[in-house]
Amino acid sequence: MFHATTRSAIEDARTLAQLDDLSRTIWQAHAAETVTDAEAQGLAETLHTRRSAIREAVAPVGIPLGRRDAVSAQAPSAGS
Repeated sequence: MFHATTRSAIEDARTLAQLDDLSRTIWQAHAAETVTDAEAQGLAETLHTRRSAIREAVAPVGIPLGRRDAVSAQAPSAGS
Protein backbone atom coordinates (compact mmCIF):
# COMPACT_ATOMS: atom_id res chain seq x y z
CA MET A 1 0.00 0.00 0.00
CA PHE A 2 2.74 2.50 0.98
CA HIS A 3 4.71 1.58 -2.14
CA ALA A 4 1.81 2.17 -4.56
CA THR A 5 0.66 5.36 -2.84
CA THR A 6 4.16 6.81 -2.75
CA ARG A 7 4.89 5.91 -6.37
CA SER A 8 1.67 7.66 -7.39
CA ALA A 9 2.59 10.74 -5.32
CA ILE A 10 6.03 10.84 -6.99
CA GLU A 11 4.46 10.72 -10.44
CA ASP A 12 2.01 13.50 -9.49
CA ALA A 13 4.64 15.76 -7.88
CA ARG A 14 5.11 19.10 -9.63
CA THR A 15 7.81 20.74 -7.50
CA LEU A 16 11.22 19.83 -6.14
CA ALA A 17 9.95 20.64 -2.63
CA GLN A 18 7.23 18.00 -2.98
CA LEU A 19 9.86 15.48 -4.05
CA ASP A 20 12.07 16.42 -1.10
CA ASP A 21 9.17 15.70 1.26
CA LEU A 22 8.51 12.38 -0.44
CA SER A 23 12.18 11.45 -0.22
CA ARG A 24 12.14 12.07 3.53
CA THR A 25 8.97 9.99 3.85
CA ILE A 26 10.52 7.09 1.94
CA TRP A 27 13.65 6.94 4.07
CA GLN A 28 11.71 7.42 7.31
CA ALA A 29 9.53 4.48 6.31
CA HIS A 30 12.67 2.49 5.54
CA ALA A 31 14.12 3.35 8.96
CA ALA A 32 10.85 2.24 10.59
CA GLU A 33 11.06 -0.99 8.54
CA THR A 34 7.76 -0.22 6.79
CA VAL A 35 9.41 -0.82 3.41
CA THR A 36 12.26 -3.13 2.42
CA ASP A 37 15.64 -2.02 1.11
CA ALA A 38 14.61 -2.96 -2.42
CA GLU A 39 11.31 -1.06 -2.21
CA ALA A 40 12.96 2.07 -0.80
CA GLN A 41 15.66 1.93 -3.46
CA GLY A 42 13.08 1.48 -6.24
CA LEU A 43 11.08 4.45 -4.99
CA ALA A 44 14.24 6.55 -4.66
CA GLU A 45 15.18 5.75 -8.27
CA THR A 46 11.68 6.72 -9.46
CA LEU A 47 11.97 9.92 -7.45
CA HIS A 48 15.37 10.70 -8.97
CA THR A 49 13.99 10.27 -12.50
CA ARG A 50 11.05 12.55 -11.70
CA ARG A 51 13.35 15.15 -10.11
CA SER A 52 15.47 15.22 -13.29
CA ALA A 53 12.36 15.74 -15.42
CA ILE A 54 11.20 18.65 -13.26
CA ARG A 55 14.65 20.27 -13.34
CA GLU A 56 14.75 20.06 -17.13
CA ALA A 57 11.38 21.81 -17.34
CA VAL A 58 12.40 24.72 -15.10
CA ALA A 59 13.22 27.89 -17.02
CA PRO A 60 15.88 30.10 -15.44
CA VAL A 61 14.72 33.46 -14.15
CA GLY A 62 16.76 36.64 -14.31
CA ILE A 63 19.24 38.22 -16.64
CA PRO A 64 20.32 35.91 -19.47
CA LEU A 65 23.94 34.76 -19.45
CA GLY A 66 26.28 36.94 -21.47
CA ARG A 67 24.19 40.05 -20.95
CA ARG A 68 25.48 42.94 -18.91
CA ASP A 69 23.59 44.28 -15.95
CA ALA A 70 20.32 45.73 -17.26
CA VAL A 71 20.20 48.34 -14.50
CA SER A 72 23.59 49.87 -15.31
CA ALA A 73 22.71 49.95 -19.01
CA GLN A 74 19.70 52.15 -18.23
CA ALA A 75 21.31 54.42 -15.62
CA PRO A 76 22.61 57.83 -16.75
CA SER A 77 26.35 58.13 -16.89
CA ALA A 78 28.14 59.85 -13.99
CA GLY A 79 29.60 62.52 -16.29
CA SER A 80 26.19 63.82 -17.45
